[in-house]
Order: sequence, then structure tokens, then C-alpha cells
Amino acid sequence: MRMTLTRDFYIPKDATANHFPQAGAIVYFYDIPGAKSGRAFGAVGFHGKANKPGFHYTFKTEERRAAYVVEYVQGQERTVQYRAERRETRKAPHSLTVGTILHTSWGYDQTNVEFFEVTRIVGPHTVELRELAQDSTETGFMCGKCKPIPGRFLSPRYEGDDQGIPIVRRANADGSVKISECRRAWVGAGEHYWSSYA
Repeated sequence: MRMTLTRDFYIPKDATANHFPQAGAIVYFYDIPGAKSGRAFGAVGFHGKANKPGFHYTFKTEERRAAYVVEYVQGQERTVQYRAERRETRKAPHSLTVGTILHTSWGYDQTNVEFFEVTRIVGPHTVELRELAQDSTETGFMCGKCKPIPGRFLSPRYEGDDQGIPIVRRANADGSVKISECRRAWVGAGEHYWSSYA
């Protein structure tokens, strides 16, 4: 059975706690007597609910310790602000409408492009999509350009194939939709570049 270490395990005895609530952080200061220079200055910092320190360093001077802690706290403040903004963004409803066309662009060693059309607004954060057929032209060796054909939905090629089947996905306030773990669709019905790999 794995033992879970608490914060107390990492905090030296007689360390002084410094709280930074705006950053969701706490930093403990402690001195190390008997170092080569006669004295060293330690600090161990935690953020959020983490039990493992975000850092645990020793410094030659108090000034260096203080400067590092300022940078650490400022970094955590930026992280807290970014996460708060992300939460607010996720609360905002999307602005997609029925008929809006989105495209993906993804792949490793090649660029795959797919087009989806919004076929139903399920709710303020959810839409129904169907994959569209596309007009593709080869403009070079194993590469080219493609554009969607609005209203012409793909059909399953075999039993169990989900190509062209309506899918329901969460839509973000910026209009993007996560299709799968490796595919995100963005609004755009224009021409897009594709490439293939043999």
C-alpha cells in the first residue's frame, strides 16, 4: 500500500508560515545554521491543495530567497487568475446557430481536415453536429485544398461506422467544439489545406 505524505513531512521544524491567499499559496521560511557560509536560508512553498511542495530550495542570502518567493507567488497569482477566467468563459453560452460550419485540422505527419455542420442547438453549451462531405482538390504531391459541401452529410460506410451520424458535443463560448481527444473543430467554412502520408 502506497503511503501518502502530508505537508507536515516536508515542512522543517520551527519554519515560519507566510500566507498568500490571493495566490492560493503558503511558503515556509527557515534558517539553516552551520552551512559553509555560516548560514543558509531555506524556503518550501505549496499551492492549492497539493501536499507535495511546488518548490523546496535553499538560498545563500535572505534577499535571494525573498526575490524567488516573490516570483513564485506572482506566478501562482497568474495561474489563479487564468483558471478563474477559464471558469467564467466556460459558463458563457456559445453563439453557434443551425447551419454553422466548423472544421478540424489535425494529424501526425499529415494534415487531416473534416467539416461539421450544426444541425441542432441542444442547449446554451451543447450542439448537435453532422460531418459534411467535402470538395477536395490535389494541388501538389499528396497535398491539396478542400472545402465543405453544405447540407451534404456523410453516410456510414459499414455497420457500426459513426461517420455522418449526428453527434452531440459541448460548445465553448469561442465557438469551438471538442470532437474527440485529438480533434477540435473551429468555425470556418472556407478552403483548407490537407496533406496525406503514404
